[in-house]
Amino acid sequence: MPETGLGLFPDVGSLFWMPRLLSKPMANYLALTGERIHAYDLVHFGLATHYLPSDELPNLEKALIEATSGPIQSSSSKVIADILQSFHRPAVATKDKSVLVKNQDHIERAFAADTVEGIVQNLELGDSDFEKKTLSTLRKVSPTSLKVTLEGLRRGANCQTLAQDLQMEYRMAKTFVTMSSPKSDFYEGVRSILIDKDNNPKWNPPSLEEVTDHRVETFFAPIDDELVLLDEDSSSSNQAMNSSKL
Repeated sequence: MPETGLGLFPDVGSLFWMPRLLSKPMANYLALTGERIHAYDLVHFGLATHYLPSDELPNLEKALIEATSGPIQSSSSKVIADILQSFHRPAVATKDKSVLVKNQDHIERAFAADTVEGIVQNLELGDSDFEKKTLSTLRKVSPTSLKVTLEGLRRGANCQTLAQDLQMEYRMAKTFVTMSSPKSDFYEGVRSILIDKDNNPKWNPPSLEEVTDHRVETFFAPIDDELVLLDEDSSSSNQAMNSSKL
């Protein structure tokens, strides 16, 4: 789901894993555009470990069931790893659908900027079809979501634990849902894409220039009912989030 086009942000831990598994420009590109990628890119960039054609899945399932039907042995994990590797195939069948590999140079150049405005400016300087298409995508999605997502990636990269990141994302999500002045773009995105399906959202504010740093900061501010995870000491986690700008 292209979350920025819905007036939201990539959640469920995405702001934690993306800056760790991808280069900064690649993480920025995927998070801001919501571009869908295929197996070739997933394997190439280490987001997936194995690939096999869909019609091989029943055979893989059968092999795994047979290998794990008896008592669990200390070598079970190696057996499973060997089975997965034996079914693994190069994802060349989806190479023609590649987005990241084909356009890696453009992405690394344009999305290395530290601000959304800088990314837009870099894309405006390019003349490739990919850069023009990407620029068009960014101009259609929520300006607020773009700025909040980019800041979320920066802070997520500095979170010490996944629990810290999920607490941050919970704050962001709740603010997207409850903000009323102006009303959150999330409601307009849902209306435009999922309800009326006119694909003509009226974002508020309508431009990047009107999304102030103060507005972005409100999405990361402490809330009354913080998310507290069982494996975290709530007081130390809240103190860490509140006392330092991640």
